[in-house]
Amino acid sequence: MLSYDLDLNAWVRAPGSSSPPLMVPVLTTGGAYPITAQFCRGPAIDTVATATALGCKLDGDFTGPIVSSDDTAAVNGDGSFSFLLDLTTADAKAYFIANPAESTTSAVIVFTLTVDGHALKTAPFSIVLQNDYLPDQ
Repeated sequence: MLSYDLDLNAWVRAPGSSSPPLMVPVLTTGGAYPITAQFCRGPAIDTVATATALGCKLDGDFTGPIVSSDDTAAVNGDGSFSFLLDLTTADAKAYFIANPAESTTSAVIVFTLTVDGHALKTAPFSIVLQNDYLPDQ
């Protein structure tokens, strides 16, 4: 589960931590991945926050297409939100179709949410997209 501290405006290892997450997830195109995030202020989960969308883009490609997005969050009983990052679509596979010899590329995910009636976006969270070794299987 990902944790975002609203006071620090940063991804953290866990609520109450100011350390960054331990790893960068590697997700293979051709699959769909549940992404769960919780929003906190220090050690406390912020139950006022409402996550409204998740978007994924290639790192540094501000004007390019969205790789994947989901605007139907599932609200979990622990105050977290789950989205589905669908990497089975043509948009998700486009980079590797254009660059079939590339094994990975850097990407980011960004959440949009509403906190205390204000719309905001998280800082980008880095992920790695991996080319599919078994396409169409």
